[in-house]
Amino acid sequence: MNDEYGKYMIEIPLVPEVAAKIMILNEEDESLSSHNLTKLISLDPYLSASILKIANSALYARRNEIKELDTAVNLIGFKKIKTMVLLLAGASILKKNKNKYFYQLFWQHSIVSAFICRDIAESLNPEENSDEFFTAALIHRIGEVPLYLSDPKKYLQLIEENKEGEYSITQLEQEMFNADSRQIGGALLEFWDFPESLVKAARYAGSNNKNDFIVDLITISDLITVKIGFGIPEHVEEDKLMNLLNQVGLKEKNYQYLTSEVYLGKLKKSAFFKECQNTLNVELISNL
Repeated sequence: MNDEYGKYMIEIPLVPEVAAKIMILNEEDESLSSHNLTKLISLDPYLSASILKIANSALYARRNEIKELDTAVNLIGFKKIKTMVLLLAGASILKKNKNKYFYQLFWQHSIVSAFICRDIAESLNPEENSDEFFTAALIHRIGEVPLYLSDPKKYLQLIEENKEGEYSITQLEQEMFNADSRQIGGALLEFWDFPESLVKAARYAGSNNKNDFIVDLITISDLITVKIGFGIPEHVEEDKLMNLLNQVGLKEKNYQYLTSEVYLGKLKKSAFFKECQNTLNVELISNL
């Protein structure tokens, strides 16, 4: 790992080995089967129990209890398994800090922006693999975690000094840490051997003129999430947001819907949203 970012990795817990292996699996690989995936998950008792719990949750509303892991894996499906594994890994490695203010803000932003990104992708192209966009948006701010852990008091000071959202987080990180959480996030996911799409999302989301569809959509969802008040407050460049909306072809009515209380109310009632909230044991939307 690049020494410039390596110093920020000392404090962050490692992603469980099984979770890391699942994240690099390619669903297009013909040799991949649900049986192989089940065998991999079964190596981690925490993941196995959690996947069974999710399969028996209100999200899937089954009449009969599912007791076999392979049945749960087939029910949830590979793409959703990847997303849930990320959430479970995050809940596991950060559980000691789940009530800390920073983590509340971090998960709040990550989950809301993931749903927004997924819904934008589906509105632009109903045939799009929206799960990929959800997962990429879910993890795009991961670099904030090791930067926070390197000096929690200083990072909380950064948040407090910008509570009115006058500056960008990147600008303040550079001033206070001489570092950029986006670059740290990209380096971290690269170190974990995560797929290139996730590395790219963490490294470039929020940057200008990347002209990459998935990065553009994640940037839009990130800016909208900040704009509607979820996560760490920061300055939103309206011109940048509007230009990106035009660039990807998102209609004004869709944008207005995503920034409305109607949309947030729908999210709060979503079974999948509730499952994300339960998995992380945090309240993601409390202002409705």
